[in-house]
Amino acid sequence: MRDEEARLAAVRRYDILDTPRDGAFDRVTALAARLFGVPIAIISFVDRDRIWLKSHHGTEVDQIEREPGLYTSAVMQTDAFVSSDASLDPQVLADPLVAGEYGFRFYAAAPLTTPDGFNLGTLCVIDRQPRKLNDQEIATLQDLAAIVIDELELRHAARSEEQRLEQVRADFTATVSHELKTPLAAVYGAALTVARTDDAVDEETRRRLLTVIAEQGERLRNMFENVLSTTQLESGSFRIVSRDLHPAELARSAVEAARAHLPPTLTIEVDLNGTLPTVCADTTRVRQILDNLLDNAVKYSSQHGRIELRVDADNETVRFHVRDEGPGIPEFERDRIFRRYYRLDPDLHAGVSGTGLGLYVCQQLATHMGGRIELDTREGHGSTFTLTLPLNRSAD
Repeated sequence: MRDEEARLAAVRRYDILDTPRDGAFDRVTALAARLFGVPIAIISFVDRDRIWLKSHHGTEVDQIEREPGLYTSAVMQTDAFVSSDASLDPQVLADPLVAGEYGFRFYAAAPLTTPDGFNLGTLCVIDRQPRKLNDQEIATLQDLAAIVIDELELRHAARSEEQRLEQVRADFTATVSHELKTPLAAVYGAALTVARTDDAVDEETRRRLLTVIAEQGERLRNMFENVLSTTQLESGSFRIVSRDLHPAELARSAVEAARAHLPPTLTIEVDLNGTLPTVCADTTRVRQILDNLLDNAVKYSSQHGRIELRVDADNETVRFHVRDEGPGIPEFERDRIFRRYYRLDPDLHAGVSGTGLGLYVCQQLATHMGGRIELDTREGHGSTFTLTLPLNRSAD
């Protein structure tokens, strides 16, 4: 049956069958037995050809065959199933739990129904004496069954998140490994050539190769800085050391550093708007943010584009605006670009590399300094990232 196959797939989804005894579920069955004053309470899951008991308070049975009877009748219900005296109930009279050595008479079960509507099994209470349940007691049994489902959902979500993070880590490791190969190979090759003692390398070539070494070394430094910052942020060992910072000086030095490895067709300008006040912030971290934002601007700029770092201030904040003339960022990407390990769609930005940590680190650093990073972009008309910092910020 198609619906039964879907139900069995839902059972498998929670990865609960044949797992060891579990305190969380055992507490539910113990509570159910105490609340209803019965000797037996069971959490069961209905497999293809068996009924497996995850928790069985008051009995040592681990599983029974799946045959028409109490459990099968209960799992097919959308509401609670109650048999006040099973010996008089033709639906379950032949059930071995009723007719056999167990001699069960009272049986009440609430189905374990998933959020998408599949009954995995039941939470049931059992007695060897006939009895009845009122509406309030039935509602209590259903609430306990819902608690079981909530626990299953939490575990499923945690397992899914763990798997997702494992995949993210694996993808990140592969990305970093790939990204390291190019600069390392460039540095190694250029260094070997520069180190030659014969006359095959002229002075102009030697200078060009030294520039390559410096550029790729800077690329490696930025990459390791971002990885290290991410590790510190995740471990809680990250620290901000605030001191007086001069925005104009910092902006000039960041632009000069960017110019050192700038493609010849690109230009970077710095615009210092008026007299800029001193800021209390972590100079190293602010510089790390600016280096990342300028590096991104270079990566995504058009071939003959212009990049601008503009700095202005008001009575409360100082702002660093990094503007490029690149393709801009599509609307569907804008909410995701500050996520950890996230990289812009490579199909839209062919040839652009990176670890997916730069903007995540920038936003986290800004937040730790009491600031923020905002994006202003129009697809096809470039992007502006603005770092805003408060003028007065004590050391963390």
